[in-house]
Amino acid sequence: MLELVKGVKAFLFVLLVIVTFAFMGMGCDFLDELEEDDDDDDSSGELIMPLNIGNIWKYDFMGYEVIYEVIGTTTVSGESVFRIRVKGAGINEVLLMNNKSDGLYDYGLESSPHSGKMYLKYPASEGDTWNYDSTTITVESTGQSATVPAGTFTCFVYRYYDNSTATYNRYYYDPGVGYIQFKQGSNVNLKLKSYGLK
Repeated sequence: MLELVKGVKAFLFVLLVIVTFAFMGMGCDFLDELEEDDDDDDSSGELIMPLNIGNIWKYDFMGYEVIYEVIGTTTVSGESVFRIRVKGAGINEVLLMNNKSDGLYDYGLESSPHSGKMYLKYPASEGDTWNYDSTTITVESTGQSATVPAGTFTCFVYRYYDNSTATYNRYYYDPGVGYIQFKQGSNVNLKLKSYGLK
C-alpha cells in the first residue's frame, strides 16, 4: 500500500504539471467581461481542459477511482485561476490551473502556489516542444484515437520525457472534454470513466 501511495503522489505531481482548465468568473460581472474579452480562448472556442465550476471527471487509476472537480476560483500572482479538487486513491489535493491563449497553465497546489508555467500548449502542432522544470514535453499527435470506458475520443498526445529519470509518459487530452488517459510506457494507468461539463 505504501508503494501505491508513493506512486499516487508521483502521479499527482505529474498531473499537477498536466491538469488543465479555463477562466471562470467570480460573479456575473466577471463572466460578462469574459464574454466581451475572449483573448484567452483559442480560435475554435475549445479549450484543452474546459474549466467551469462544477465540471467533473471520474477516472479509473489502476483500480481506484480518482475524481477531478472544478470547485471554484482564486487569485494567484494577480491572476484568476481555477481550483480543481483531485480526490481518491489516497489523494486529496487542490490544483490551481488556468487556460490562456497559448495553452493550459499550472499554478501549483493550493497549499503551495507559484506563478503560472505552461503545462500544455494548445493550440499546438505535432512536434511542438517546450520544457517544464526537468521535463521536456512534445506534442506527439493531434489526432490520436483513444478508447476508454467513457467512450472513444480524438486526442492530442503530449509526451513527457523526464530528463532526471530518463522516463517517458504520455497524456491524452481531447479539446473540449479534457484529460482522457495516462500511459506509462505501454501501460494505461489512468482512464476516463465518466464526465460532466457545465
